[in-house]
Amino acid sequence: MNFNFDLFNEDFQYIIPKYDDYGDGTLIYTFSSKDVYIPKTLSTVLKKFYFFQSLDRKAINKKFKDFGIKENGPIFIKSSVFVKAKVRKPKTKSDGAYGYVNLKAIKFLNEKGGRVIIGLDDGKELEILDRLETISKNIFLAKAMKGAFSSDESALEVV
Repeated sequence: MNFNFDLFNEDFQYIIPKYDDYGDGTLIYTFSSKDVYIPKTLSTVLKKFYFFQSLDRKAINKKFKDFGIKENGPIFIKSSVFVKAKVRKPKTKSDGAYGYVNLKAIKFLNEKGGRVIIGLDDGKELEILDRLETISKNIFLAKAMKGAFSSDESALEVV
C-alpha cells in the first residue's frame, strides 16, 4: 500500500469506512475541513497508522481487557483518542460498519428525526446509527481510557 505520509501532518476529526465504485475504502476528515479518501479498508488503514507509530494494537486491546472493555474501545492515532461509532449498515457479514470520531472534535450530540448527530469542531455534522446512549457510553469510555493511557505517557518519553 502506498501510504501518504502527509496524513501524519494533520489531525483528523474522523476516520470512517466508505464505499466507492471498486469496493470498500476509508474517508478521513481533517481539522482543516479536508476529505482524504484512501481506497483501502478502514482496518488496513488503522494497521498502517499503528505501524507508523510503532504501536501494537493487540497490546492496547489487552490493556482494554484489563480494564474490562471487550468491545467498543477507543483507538489512539497520533496523540488523539477516537470514539467508536456505527456509521453505516453493513452490506455483508464481514463488512465494517464502524468508524472513529476524534474525542476533541466532538462538540455536541443531538437527536434529529430518530437519528443521532455528532456536531464536529468546524460545524459539520456526522450522522451515526448508534443510539444516543451507546455513543455517550463510548465517549465516556474514551475519556476514561485517555486518562488511563495518559498516565503512562511519561514512561514512553525519551530521556
